Amino acid sequence: MEEFDKGEYHDKFSDFYVYIDTIGSGSFGKVVHAIDKSTGEEVAIKIIEKHNVKQGRVSELKQEAEILSSLNHPNIIKFKHLKETDLRLFIVMEMIYGGNLKQYIQKNQISDLQASQIMKGILQAVVYIHDKNLIHRDIKPENILVPENQDLSAVKIIDFGLSTLYDSRYKHFMENEKCGTLLFMAPEQASSQSYSKTVDIWSCGILLYMILSNNSHPLAKPNEKVSTYLEKLKRPKWHFHQNFSKEAKSLFLKLTEMVPLERYTASQALNHPWILRSGKEIPLTSFEIFKRYGEELKLKGIIYSILFSCIVSNKNHEEAITHKAEDKKSEAKTPEVLKNRLNLLKEEYELKRLMASQDKPKESKRKFPVLPPLNHPKIYKTARHQTPLPGRDWTPFNKGSSKSPLTADSSLRMSQGSGNSPIFSVKHYRMLTPSHIKKRLERKVASPARK
Repeated sequence: MEEFDKGEYHDKFSDFYVYIDTIGSGSFGKVVHAIDKSTGEEVAIKIIEKHNVKQGRVSELKQEAEILSSLNHPNIIKFKHLKETDLRLFIVMEMIYGGNLKQYIQKNQISDLQASQIMKGILQAVVYIHDKNLIHRDIKPENILVPENQDLSAVKIIDFGLSTLYDSRYKHFMENEKCGTLLFMAPEQASSQSYSKTVDIWSCGILLYMILSNNSHPLAKPNEKVSTYLEKLKRPKWHFHQNFSKEAKSLFLKLTEMVPLERYTASQALNHPWILRSGKEIPLTSFEIFKRYGEELKLKGIIYSILFSCIVSNKNHEEAITHKAEDKKSEAKTPEVLKNRLNLLKEEYELKRLMASQDKPKESKRKFPVLPPLNHPKIYKTARHQTPLPGRDWTPFNKGSSKSPLTADSSLRMSQGSGNSPIFSVKHYRMLTPSHIKKRLERKVASPARK
């Protein structure tokens, strides 16, 4: 009693409480069993010596009282009130008789059923804490109290001194070496990485192992170096005790997944068949649900594509049947209808043939070249001999030329332009009348060309 009044001049411990016994002690102070003078109720008081706490840490310890005052769950210790003096803090809580879980495990052989009852109470408390956006960060056997009546489902979590509010917008890191107990820290918490609520789930997994294996840790050995343990924690190899059932192993492995996203949440762990004591199917983790959902989406895509192809092929099949039916109907038509169709095709063919013949240029029926009239201004004569024909004169039409009769040995030439390029010529006509010229031309055209 005097120990807790030492150095105080006002508001001493003895002014408010009657000391009964010391329950435990820690780095910041002691937990004592006492009677509250104002109510006469037996209470547990956590006494914190301010001189043992770093500057600024006192406000964090007051935060524990604020957190406890906001919690109301059967598996969490009840907060009564907070008192502060010049040298000390008094956090007053309900008194639980029976000791902590570590003491209970050492004294008793716990069965698989009892272990599931303990873990059910702890997980229910963790679900409530996480729903309040809190992380306990120090779940271990020493911070679990067992009631005096040994109702294992009514275990209570205590010591919220290291608890913190969780905000998903910020990354949480280890603040100092005293933030939690190393043997119960998750790998990301022990390696000073960012972490979330899943660190409490890892601690529950280690707690489950120690309950079923008579307080032995799954990785740590007695008097082992911290560095050695941290190396084991990076790649843990689990060895199970004989007391571990198949369902208990399953739950432990789900709680201690190395990747935080692949761990159970507290509510998922409560639905595990080992907790429910039923043959219910083992629930999936959030990551497994997401993975299965992705696989289902892929499967749905495959199924939909198959269904689509089946619908298209079925439609094509129906169209083919329809076409066959139409063909059969057309085959059943009368010969008169077919005859009419044939006539239409013939008419169409004749029409196309006539149109094609009209498009072709007409061929000339004349078999000889057409001579221009003899009085045409382009005709001129070149006389080789000036012997005139008896009884007939021919006068050339070239302007400026003198009259000269055309002889039998003369030539008629038709030229184009200036008259220098002869196009057609008639030679050696005896009779120079138009009728004689025409006859000679006809013979020449009819006879084969001479080279």
